[in-house]
Amino acid sequence: MRRRLPHFVLIGSALTALPGSALPADPQQARERVELGDRDYFTAGRYAAYASPWCADFDRSLRVGRDLVNRITLDRAAFPDNSRISVRAPDASPGAHGCGVYGYHFLAYGNYHAGRTQRPVPPRRVRDIAALDMAFAFTVAGPGEYNVLAEFYLTREPGSHRDQRAEIGWFLHPSPTSLAFARSETRLDDYLDGQGRRWQLYRADRFLMLFAADGGDVPQGTVDMKHLLDELVRRDLIEDGWWFNGAAIGVEPVRGESRLDLQRWHITYR
Repeated sequence: MRRRLPHFVLIGSALTALPGSALPADPQQARERVELGDRDYFTAGRYAAYASPWCADFDRSLRVGRDLVNRITLDRAAFPDNSRISVRAPDASPGAHGCGVYGYHFLAYGNYHAGRTQRPVPPRRVRDIAALDMAFAFTVAGPGEYNVLAEFYLTREPGSHRDQRAEIGWFLHPSPTSLAFARSETRLDDYLDGQGRRWQLYRADRFLMLFAADGGDVPQGTVDMKHLLDELVRRDLIEDGWWFNGAAIGVEPVRGESRLDLQRWHITYR
């Protein structure tokens, strides 16, 4: 799933967006809600939010604000919970523009793909992680085709995404396109997680993709990411000396309009 994300910039305040972001003008509204447009960056605590219409970087005929229109609405008091990601993309396949999807519009924990949060998250080698869990609950709506993807990278060096060794992602709401892509790649033995759930596991180069056994949605639950990492080490698919830096959850548009309402997203990490 070809992608390019920017190197983020952190402005040193507890609650920040980059210039150009749509922070509410009304003081009462500002206490309650933050509205982000494409390429607006926001961080609070160990979490961040960013709408990345990166397919427009590959094909300059695509215009952000016309062909790609994305919004992230945040509840300032509850962030990262109670967040909404709304996306609009062309009805044509992103393959026509050289992309697998039109972008990735997401919430992040820590350093996801060179991001920076107001409170840094320390990188750890896989073997040094004591716990890494993701709790989530979401609903989706809209007639478009899209993925809800939760993922992270492992890198050779701590905090640097110049040498990514693996990309690991759960397709919690898979599109038909993502399923077809995965099935065209290498099917690995299914993964049985610590809760007894079975996941289909595929590999495309350095991208390890997980889908529910029935290929359907997983709209709520907890994922023990450390359990998966240990299993991938056991299978010699990753190395335990690679570094975890952060994670994300968000929407990958394939075509049309869609919406993700994220009632809960929380990472436990130590």
